[in-house]
Amino acid sequence: MGEHEDTGIRPVIRGEKVVGLVVCGLSWPLRTPIPVEKAKRLLEAASLVAEFLDMESLRVASSRKEWNESELACFLAERSVAQRLFLTLLAEKGIIREEEVLDGLRCNIGSPEYGKREVAVVVASINLNVRKLGKEPLFRIRREITDSGLVRSYELNPKYRDVIRRILRFRQQHT
Repeated sequence: MGEHEDTGIRPVIRGEKVVGLVVCGLSWPLRTPIPVEKAKRLLEAASLVAEFLDMESLRVASSRKEWNESELACFLAERSVAQRLFLTLLAEKGIIREEEVLDGLRCNIGSPEYGKREVAVVVASINLNVRKLGKEPLFRIRREITDSGLVRSYELNPKYRDVIRRILRFRQQHT
């Protein structure tokens, strides 16, 4: 249950409940959280509304400033080891499942007890700092409901993949 096709609509899930939607980068909180099982109906209804709204003007209104290479280099230099490692893993693959992130962090940080909570902290702190700067998000979180439960993955903004990879590789070679 990732982003709904062509509309830029995705659910915000906390625990096993949908607590809101993100529509073209704008947060639409729900009055009452709903079970994930009912989210499909909500997404279909939101998509129907989106057919009649000018979604492009919403996108433009909610757009944030693009990154330039020097801003990205400074931002990446200020990140923790775990945050840089997360972004390195993401830049190498483009899209990465949460389990792969956990394996990569555990292996490279040398901490086998690294868990989903620690990954959530890494992701949240990156996103918080990006928002504070008023910049375009570097990645998005994708959530899908499968037979085995909720599966998270992270997708790097393709616009920044090469530059992030180049900056982080250069940094690794010179430290």
